[in-house]
Amino acid sequence: MSIRAGLASSDITPPAGIYLTGFGLRTQPSTGVKLPLKAKSLVLEDGKEKVAIVTADLIGLGERTFKDVKRFVKERTGIENLVVLCSHTHSGPETSNLRGLGKIDENYIKTLVETLAKGVSLAARDMEEVRIGAGRGEARALSFNRNSRTFSPVDEELGILKIKGKKKLIHFINYTCHAVVLGPQNLLIHSDYPGEVQRYGEESLGGTVMFAQGCCGNIDPISYYYKWGIGDFHESERTGKIIVLETEKVSSEMKAFSEKNLKFKSKEVKLPLRWPTLGEAKKICEEAKDFANKYKGFGENAIMWSRKILEKVEKKDTPSYLISEIQVLSLCSAALVFLPGEVYVQIGMEIKKKSPFPYTFVCGYANNVLGYIASSDDFSMKWLQNKSPVWYWGSYFFDKSVGKVVVEESLNLLKYKEVLWKR
Repeated sequence: MSIRAGLASSDITPPAGIYLTGFGLRTQPSTGVKLPLKAKSLVLEDGKEKVAIVTADLIGLGERTFKDVKRFVKERTGIENLVVLCSHTHSGPETSNLRGLGKIDENYIKTLVETLAKGVSLAARDMEEVRIGAGRGEARALSFNRNSRTFSPVDEELGILKIKGKKKLIHFINYTCHAVVLGPQNLLIHSDYPGEVQRYGEESLGGTVMFAQGCCGNIDPISYYYKWGIGDFHESERTGKIIVLETEKVSSEMKAFSEKNLKFKSKEVKLPLRWPTLGEAKKICEEAKDFANKYKGFGENAIMWSRKILEKVEKKDTPSYLISEIQVLSLCSAALVFLPGEVYVQIGMEIKKKSPFPYTFVCGYANNVLGYIASSDDFSMKWLQNKSPVWYWGSYFFDKSVGKVVVEESLNLLKYKEVLWKR
């Protein structure tokens, strides 16, 4: 049995003038393009399983957008197993569920769906036999934990898959840090440091570089440690180059796996919610008004969201969980875990630590982004104190146990008898 791979690269850069997303303090439209946005489609098959993985220089995808892409991909290629991974750049267009952080351009969304689906179709028509290897390195002193304001916990591991055929050379890079090096003052379309990783990586390594964001929900670039939002293009390039230099080192020592196994598993999971009491819901509405008065132009969304929460609490329309999907792809002795949402770093690190695979890389911002999924220790900071991320996403409050659920469900998929191979 052999593994075959197909690859395609697409330009998903929106026109200048589109509104950028990710920062509430940025109210002006973009003024130009500094570094184009790319989507790269990888199709893998072994004769039994077939899966498509798309990496995209976007902040995230909304549920409707992902479902449209998945439907088009299935219609055109027959591929049912699809993963779309967003780098979470804050210098790109609004493509997710964020409220008040940039206006959605429906024409761009329509074009984006078509482009992503077409990329998978092109990759599926360009298959060849490949060998796969995995390695890990470290890219240090590039990030910090923005919740604890310290350098722990952070995940400095650099996870690398190397896929090589007669015509193809692909480096799939997984690293954990918010793509916000370029702060709210930037009005140029840019893929932030993940784009620099791809640009410099392809110049030095050759072939194609794909970037997959890790569990960076509470991890920011080091420049923000000194002052929020002060990063610039130079710092973005520096970050990208450091990651590429470590990738070069690891790649040069990497050997292909002797096994040639591929398995894809997914599961719908119930993510537990925690609803406020009636008194708490009323207090949230008052705080939302203060927030809206303080942040004119985008704070009004907090009022709409808080009223929705109060109405549901009054009607006792409070579901106990939110359904989402966790996916796992095992490639020989390596496993990729795909999680929805802005997952906290502790969750990703625990999955890696407890995984039965020699190499496990955990990717966030997969498919439909749900908002922040915090670890239980971060819930000690009073779950009602920081509501702005929930306002932005228009989501509900997750329960303290949500991180435990994500870890357990991920490990169950990793240990599934049809997925697991011995070390």
